[in-house]
Amino acid sequence: MTSRQAYGARGRGTRTFVLGGDEGLRRAFLCAAHSLFTRHGYDGVSMEQIAKSLDSCKPLLYRLFGSKDALRRAIGRSLGAP
Repeated sequence: MTSRQAYGARGRGTRTFVLGGDEGLRRAFLCAAHSLFTRHGYDGVSMEQIAKSLDSCKPLLYRLFGSKDALRRAIGRSLGAP
């Protein structure tokens, strides 16, 4: 793999490009989810919405985090919460 990796093909020719492979993609999902949770609340946001906000796909999001709750906990850790 190169440092510029294509992830989450959606539709015809639409792809999310993130530098840094899986770690860069994890950070991008964390930022997107944090922003959406802040605006709409945890219960007001679906994993599908988070994936679509990065023009990616839900299976990839689940591969990286496992569950919505695991994503929430990862956001907390990235912000320094216990």
